[in-house]
Amino acid sequence: MSIATPLQIVSPKRVSVLDEDALKRELIELTSRLVSFRTVAGNYEELHACLHSIGEYLGKLAGVHFSRYENRDCPYLVVSTADTKHPDIILSGHIDVVPAAAEQFVPRLKGDRLYGRGALDMKGGVAAILTLFRDLADRRGGPSLALMLTSDEEQGSVGAHYLAQEHGWRTNFLLIPEGGEEMRFVAREKGSCWIKVTARGRAAHSAYPWRGENAAENLMTALVKLQTLVPPPADAWQSSISVSSLSAGERSARNQIPDYAEAILDVRYTPDFGSSGKEVIARFSQAAPDVAFELMANGDALAGSYTNNLLLRLQAITARRLGFTVPLGYNHGASDAAAFATFNIPAMTSGVVGAHHHGDHEYVSIKSLSDYYHIVREFILSWPGT
Repeated sequence: MSIATPLQIVSPKRVSVLDEDALKRELIELTSRLVSFRTVAGNYEELHACLHSIGEYLGKLAGVHFSRYENRDCPYLVVSTADTKHPDIILSGHIDVVPAAAEQFVPRLKGDRLYGRGALDMKGGVAAILTLFRDLADRRGGPSLALMLTSDEEQGSVGAHYLAQEHGWRTNFLLIPEGGEEMRFVAREKGSCWIKVTARGRAAHSAYPWRGENAAENLMTALVKLQTLVPPPADAWQSSISVSSLSAGERSARNQIPDYAEAILDVRYTPDFGSSGKEVIARFSQAAPDVAFELMANGDALAGSYTNNLLLRLQAITARRLGFTVPLGYNHGASDAAAFATFNIPAMTSGVVGAHHHGDHEYVSIKSLSDYYHIVREFILSWPGT
């Protein structure tokens, strides 16, 4: 298992916001180096190496406070401009990526597009907030900032929940530069939970099915009942249930009726369907009382208000920068913002543009990284009371 070389980032001297070419060169270099770390789930050595290199770079800044954590071998890093666990703004990102072939960890620049695993989800966004934090860390006055980096977002945002619930991190506004195919504002994300459904039966020879009780059929009957709780899948703000795995029979043969069957459900729920995975299970248990349910993981829904003054100001700044009003939207998937939704913390979880996240042709637009940098920089420097 090879470890990528340390980040070769230019010195922590600020890049002039007037020097757009220099800013883009830095964003390209930093995103490329981050992409080269093979930070997939379970590759703890590389996850640690990536965050260590980022920490070494930020360690050159004066007056910042470091908080390092580890949970289930996954490292997390929070760097803040004030000695508090409640900064005004948290810039949040994750360094972990989904698995890919080795060549996907070799970044490739083609025009405005930088290709590679995690370029869009979300090492390009991390490069933008890392550069921004560096440039604003030693300013006087204005809002307090924290840069929060996790390494297990793709595993259900375990680290973000750990930092929020176990260590009490809070903020007045959370910014997560998640990527999408278009520039839009996202302050709402569906909740997510993974639920194991277990059905029991009585084993018998499959030539004599009346002598047994088929657990697999019991499970299928229950799954059909559960699907009636949600509308047909659609690209809309509505709940959905997906069967992600099925198995039957712990030791049964092909000619044996199984006495055990299980399924894993990936549920994406809106606040009207439930406020937590426990509430989802309560609804499931009423609809299908003959099977058992186990909550494996849960992320609360992010139900932000699009009339929030901070979000409206961010929208106005973006319109001036891009020349058009950015549409409001929602995410079917979840992000680390789910960990803070429980505490009613407003968040914006978008801003970077690209395509094919989790795919072989994943890329991020360098221009969108630069735009995000400038938009959030102006947002921070115009914070109320600054």
